[in-house]
Amino acid sequence: MISVAGKKINAYSSIHDAVKNGDVVQLEVMVRDGASVNELDNTKDRFTPMHWACYKGALEVPLVKTEWK
Repeated sequence: MISVAGKKINAYSSIHDAVKNGDVVQLEVMVRDGASVNELDNTKDRFTPMHWACYKGALEVPLVKTEWK
């Protein structure tokens, strides 16, 4: 977590990290800024953000997904 102008913000290196942490606000920002919701991570299983949401039980992430266009 970093602080900018007195506000604490999370700085994730990938959309996967935001999903793994259940950070829906940062996830929405990353998607709005062009992060691909179909991006594969570099684990042996090649998970997408949705795979991680299901694995981590981040139930709010699929709800946000319905708004991704």
